[in-house]
Amino acid sequence: MNLFTLALILQAGNVLAAMLYSDDSTAQKNMWSNFKKEHSKEFSSDAEEQERFGHFLISLKEID
Repeated sequence: MNLFTLALILQAGNVLAAMLYSDDSTAQKNMWSNFKKEHSKEFSSDAEEQERFGHFLISLKEID
């Protein structure tokens, strides 16, 4: 792999990362559901899940 190809791959990764966060609540809930399913996450209460969801959204914003 040459340097140009590597640079293109890294740039593509930056573009994809920029698309993680969305203000659309439906998209946020879908991403959260996918995350929970992919990582086998379950929470002991609705309150705990809401708190974790808040952290999830903050992390997405930070990644962007």
